Amino acid sequence: MTEIFTLKELEKVVKQKKKQGKKIVLCHGCFDLVHMGHIRHFKEAKEQGDVLVVTVTEDIHVNKGPDRPLFKEKQRVEFLASLSMIDGVAISRYPEATQVIKALKPDVYVKGSEYESVENDVTGKIVEEEAEVKKHGGRIHFTHDVVFSSSSLINAAYSSQTEVQKQFISSLKKTTPFNKIQDVVESLSNLKAVVIGDTILDEYHHIKAVGHSMKSANLSVKQCESEIHTGGACAIAKHVSSFCKSVELITVLGDQDDYLPLLKENKPKNLKLSTIKKKASPTVRKTRYIDVFSKQRIFEVAHINETYLSEAQEKQALAKIETALKDADVVFLCDFGHYFLSEKLYRLIEKKSKYLVVNIQTNSLNFGFNTLKKIKKADYVSIDERELQVHFQDKEPPIEELAKRFAKENRTKKLVITLGARGALMKHKSSVLIPSVTSGVFDTVGAGDGHLSVAGLVSAVCDDMKVVGFLGNIAGGLVTKYLGNKEFINKVAFLKTVNAILK
Repeated sequence: MTEIFTLKELEKVVKQKKKQGKKIVLCHGCFDLVHMGHIRHFKEAKEQGDVLVVTVTEDIHVNKGPDRPLFKEKQRVEFLASLSMIDGVAISRYPEATQVIKALKPDVYVKGSEYESVENDVTGKIVEEEAEVKKHGGRIHFTHDVVFSSSSLINAAYSSQTEVQKQFISSLKKTTPFNKIQDVVESLSNLKAVVIGDTILDEYHHIKAVGHSMKSANLSVKQCESEIHTGGACAIAKHVSSFCKSVELITVLGDQDDYLPLLKENKPKNLKLSTIKKKASPTVRKTRYIDVFSKQRIFEVAHINETYLSEAQEKQALAKIETALKDADVVFLCDFGHYFLSEKLYRLIEKKSKYLVVNIQTNSLNFGFNTLKKIKKADYVSIDERELQVHFQDKEPPIEELAKRFAKENRTKKLVITLGARGALMKHKSSVLIPSVTSGVFDTVGAGDGHLSVAGLVSAVCDDMKVVGFLGNIAGGLVTKYLGNKEFINKVAFLKTVNAILK
């Protein structure tokens, strides 16, 4: 059986083999479900040199759709190690192949024929990979045997999707195959976006219960670790930035703390921050305490000043917004009800926006006081089921009936009602229910923001609500894989997920 190495160990082995005059061939990929196409690929690769090494993408960096990878990284490398034509296997802890090529410096880098055309490469990385190979005197070789798709085989034989999900995806593939959807997503790269709304800091304290206080009724806990992420409008702006040409975030921070460095941390280059300091206020922060064993939230503490901006600060916000809207193709109004967006700001945004995407959120801090009545007109409104019920003060009728009633108010041209695990109800000229297409939910916080970010953008260039809802559901599903807003949607990973689902 072929030996399994760490990447560092494999690097040393490769150097030794090169000193012996051996020609090194490298294959890199997910190799989730190894099939005859892979076997022929490896055989042809081995013919290109003396030593064939294969590196495998670790689980966390596999972007192949719901429930992927089917087999965990240890299982995948163990299977590859059983193939006689392979001389060494390792797991790559890098998100891309370029770093692996840089470490191993292969004489020949082998890829399947589907990567030979740059236009067909969803990742857009094959050019970088080839450049890295040539930098070290190597060459790239494309195999041309029969191509099979692991994703197609997995979708057919191992999919956990319901019949409703399968029927929807089958129907969508007939009218809108992946290449058309990819064209829609790529067209977003020409857009300039503005995101206006509350920044919310999501702070998490992971705690462990250690006992009961002897002198009172309270539970004694030990703090294990803490983390803090940027949420609210800031999270939406970062999601949007991966798809657009440029994004400007107009938001409010408190003057009692300094969280601007946190907002700048890992800030995309095409994201501009325009902040307003709210006097005598903290930056809105929600501190959640989570049990390390059950992963359940124990309780939450909100840090917020429940007053609107002063007159001078409101004028500052009006000036920033009016300037930003002049060049904006798409505007996101993200109202979490945390005392930023006043009546004057609403009316200016409605009047000056070329294409307006709105989300008015109902949450535990504003329940019943932040409703859809605040918006007079928009191009696209995204809300959840409860928010529509609160708007009408009625939770008895089916959600389809409430959607019709809302449409008659003429507040928006396009409407989406997110329904959690059931998917989303999209309404434009007619209504269509889009089922969810992902599973394995870790945390639902931020799912609606992910949906809003992608679906709102797509709705500006596409009137097909099936496509809008489908892409929004995928975005929302990707966000649920992480705690809160720990990670942001990446266009390449997003397209890889879409491609895998539609195979």
